[in-house]
Amino acid sequence: MNRGSQEDTIVALSTPLGRGAIALVRLSGPRSGEIVGRMIGRPLDPSQERKALFARIGNGRAGDDLVDQVVVTYYCQPRSYTGEDMVEIGCHCNPLIIDRLIQLAVDNGARLARPGEFTLRAFLNQKLDLSQAEAVAEVIHARTRQSLNQSLRHLDGKLSRRIHQIRDEVLGYLALMEINLDFSDEDIEAVSYPELQRRVEATRDQLENLLSTYHYGRLLQEGIKLLLLGKPNVGKSSLLNALLGQERSIVSEIPGTTRDYIEAGLELDGLYVQAVDTAGVRRTGDVVEAIGVQRTLEQLGQADVALALFSAAEPPDADDEALLEIVAAHRQEVQFVLVA
Repeated sequence: MNRGSQEDTIVALSTPLGRGAIALVRLSGPRSGEIVGRMIGRPLDPSQERKALFARIGNGRAGDDLVDQVVVTYYCQPRSYTGEDMVEIGCHCNPLIIDRLIQLAVDNGARLARPGEFTLRAFLNQKLDLSQAEAVAEVIHARTRQSLNQSLRHLDGKLSRRIHQIRDEVLGYLALMEINLDFSDEDIEAVSYPELQRRVEATRDQLENLLSTYHYGRLLQEGIKLLLLGKPNVGKSSLLNALLGQERSIVSEIPGTTRDYIEAGLELDGLYVQAVDTAGVRRTGDVVEAIGVQRTLEQLGQADVALALFSAAEPPDADDEALLEIVAAHRQEVQFVLVA
């Protein structure tokens, strides 16, 4: 895939789409200052970098057929997010203004940035490492405070520093082993083999501890998909509503009320949970209800945890047995919790 050249100057909206008070249009590349200087009708002075400059942008000359009154901030390389010359234009958050400003930048020599290209340039210019670059998207898409805190730690370089520390330790062990080998005939040891073994095992334990956090970290970022299973009228919809604290699913004494699955998001102990209320599992001759049951089984392949609900007020029946058969058939793929 063609990623474009870093010699290009790119432009994009850096704030969400929509209407509001302020939007930020960002340019990055060797011609950023020149292009914005043309847009505001006067050159940007590098000695005034990082200082907010009030300006008027028109369709050609400053103040002529006014596009907007803006605040311009100039960042000279390498003291910018991307490590390149970069300019940020703060304008009123109206899509008509934003589109016109971006078009003016393109008309003056910029091109539209590809998704993630500003962060890609920051990575290529060694302003961010790979873990930090990935953390930018994690911070933006975090859905709970706990996942946001983890993403901010990654962005701050905490994970990178830990990995680099382990890497340095491993390289140090290799150097010590080479010294021992080089001077083995002279009975010189930089470090004893028992001591070296102890250090290597300690580093191995650090790696294993780091690896053990992967699954929990993934759940923090992606969330947990929780499936509510059970025969009709066992209380799945009531449980979903209780978890949400609101009436999301229709509750009725009539079996088969839920014909299709219903999804809803919530936060439990800092984790984002996508709870899915499914159609009641039973053998049925109703064509529509049978389709709902089939969709329930399809959802099992995407779930992290499934709650299999049973009624404690009555003995198991044929529908409960059908559910137990499903649990037995899928227990290697999904973690089931049986609730009565």
